[in-house]
Amino acid sequence: MLFEANEFLGLSIFVWLWLAVVIITLVIEFMTAEIVSIWFFFGSIVSLILAICKVDPSIQIIVFVIVSLLFMACVRPFIKKYIKRNEIKTNVDSFVGRIALVTEDILDGNRGVVKIDGQEWSAIAHEDILKGTKVVILSIEGNKLIVKENKNKDENIEFI
Repeated sequence: MLFEANEFLGLSIFVWLWLAVVIITLVIEFMTAEIVSIWFFFGSIVSLILAICKVDPSIQIIVFVIVSLLFMACVRPFIKKYIKRNEIKTNVDSFVGRIALVTEDILDGNRGVVKIDGQEWSAIAHEDILKGTKVVILSIEGNKLIVKENKNKDENIEFI
């Protein structure tokens, strides 16, 4: 008989189960842009080997969880650091930390306008900032710059 309760094609049903998990996690990994299931891939490989060696299924599951979590804890920080290192900032991202000139008053929580590199941008601040004041760009949210008044009056920056 080809199919029994514990075997299929001469292999334990757990071998087939872990093989399916290996394939599914690999397919998910290739379908996503981020590293999301590679940890489970390695855990399922180890459990597949244990299933081939006819180790108890409960031990296979425990080993799967432990190996997956250990692999995630040990390797994920290095992978995240590598991915961040290869991240390319766009021109807009390079504005953060730079000085801009207010061309229209920015009232607390309302939009005003600042000029940087010859371009005008919408900007908001958590304080009133008057036209002609130099501001530091803190971050970018959508199409507006988040700014605060530049307290360092020594800055000699061109805003053309």
